[in-house]
Amino acid sequence: MGGIPEVFRDGIEGYYWNLDNPAESAAKMVQLLEDPTTRQRMSVAAKKRFAAEFDENVVGARLLPFLVCGEHE
Repeated sequence: MGGIPEVFRDGIEGYYWNLDNPAESAAKMVQLLEDPTTRQRMSVAAKKRFAAEFDENVVGARLLPFLVCGEHE
């Protein structure tokens, strides 16, 4: 899965797709395309997660102490 679980949670902000199983992946895509309520819910959740975890102000605040600490070594 690599870094994917760090970006979104399966079933909350999106779906994990098993690239080794195209039929399963296609079924998930069709299900999502046919379900506007789930798409909207996941979209809202993804926007909230982005704002909480990946917004430039959040990331910057996390990186600054690391960068400043690195200057003193």
